[in-house]
Amino acid sequence: MSAPDVVTRFEREVGAAIEAARLTGRKLVVAVSGGPDSLAMLYALHRLQDGLRVTLHVAHLDHCLRDDDSAADAEFVSQTCAKLGVAVTVEATDVLAFQKKHRMSLEEAAREARYRFLAQAAERVGANTVALGHTADDQVETVMMNIIRGAGMRGLRGMTPISTRRISGMDLTLFRPLLNLSKQDTVAYCNALALSPRFDESNLSVQMTRNKVRHKLLPMLREANPAFDDNVLRLSRNVDDALAVVDRAVDAVWPVVVAEEGEHIRIDREKFRKLNDNVHPHLMMRALSHVKGNALDIGRKHVDDSVQAVLQSPGSQLHLPGGLRLSVEQTAAFLYVGDDPIAQGQASPITGISPLPVPGVTTVGEWAITTERIKTPPPNRLSDTGGRQFIERFGPAVDVSSLAVRNRVPGDRFQPLGMSGAKKLKDFMIDRKIPNSLRDSIPLIVTSRGIAWVVGWRIAEWAKVDHADRECLQITVERAG
Repeated sequence: MSAPDVVTRFEREVGAAIEAARLTGRKLVVAVSGGPDSLAMLYALHRLQDGLRVTLHVAHLDHCLRDDDSAADAEFVSQTCAKLGVAVTVEATDVLAFQKKHRMSLEEAAREARYRFLAQAAERVGANTVALGHTADDQVETVMMNIIRGAGMRGLRGMTPISTRRISGMDLTLFRPLLNLSKQDTVAYCNALALSPRFDESNLSVQMTRNKVRHKLLPMLREANPAFDDNVLRLSRNVDDALAVVDRAVDAVWPVVVAEEGEHIRIDREKFRKLNDNVHPHLMMRALSHVKGNALDIGRKHVDDSVQAVLQSPGSQLHLPGGLRLSVEQTAAFLYVGDDPIAQGQASPITGISPLPVPGVTTVGEWAITTERIKTPPPNRLSDTGGRQFIERFGPAVDVSSLAVRNRVPGDRFQPLGMSGAKKLKDFMIDRKIPNSLRDSIPLIVTSRGIAWVVGWRIAEWAKVDHADRECLQITVERAG
């Protein structure tokens, strides 16, 4: 193929990808390392920018892993952008220090640092889309790595031309215009335009998992079947088609079962149980990815454990990858990262003890507490608004004649839902990693029998509603203002 034909074909593919992703007229942050893939992507986008009305801003991160070579890469990218007249952001970060701080593998640390930098660069220039130079070769490697990890259908799909990833609270759109092109295509394009991309010698090291797949595993598989790459890419596209059907099914039930509240979500356990069993893992995977911001390191076992906890294990808490927490209460399950939902806002300490009439509304400090009798099972109306409102239901063991609200006192004991015996309230709060500064501000719903509800965290085992109960007590605790 002649040089003009190589250029025409390459740019036609990139232009079609931009139009398919509906990114015409948009500002794109272009991640450029200086290698042939990203350099070819940059030049193609630059040559197409007027016709597609896209504005480009290049971003390059020096990982400080290759001494003078990585600094030379950064200088090369800066000079290239100056030649093209494209704005550029170049920064450096100590990935080894980042790795040590966050206790990740070197691959994970480099990837996480890179995505954080790209998100910050996009935010600074007023963009929300980053163009990445992943090719069809990268897609094959990604699918194989996912298989090695034991990933499910979404792992077999690999990367998609357009996806969203939450990074540092920002929903960043990732655009991959080269997924239908190979590394051979990017090298041919660079040669056709007489470009001299940088070469990263660390890509030859087999210490990294991806490089082991690239340099050891894939050559053997291609020797066994020269069409291996094409077969993997076909599998990826077939899985993508199947997942489109699955995603539509999840779309239909998501607003019914899930309440999105700020940085955490609440899953209605009763409505979750009524879903088809085949929908459970896909809805849970979306929920985990939604809160975490991505699906990295979330395996099928994490999904299955989470589904079973929501279905069967009130009172349990799961610690999942990326700091994810799943807390299963009697009527709902919470997914969040870091502190429990109530810790998102802190009220002033409650003083003394205040009786709670049933039915009635009582204001205690910054809290408004509503009590009412409702039928069991009731229509679902549970909600949580970012630590401002909490609703729970209680069985007949809760004596309404002695119902009251107070804060903690020395010697308090509590029998959390799911436990056969009581424990010190202090130990419960320590186990749940509730900050000491927050503990006095947590309302406790109590009766003559003891603590029925540590609001926002757990009800007592003895206070739960039984399936045979025809009526229950519903208490709403809402932060005023």
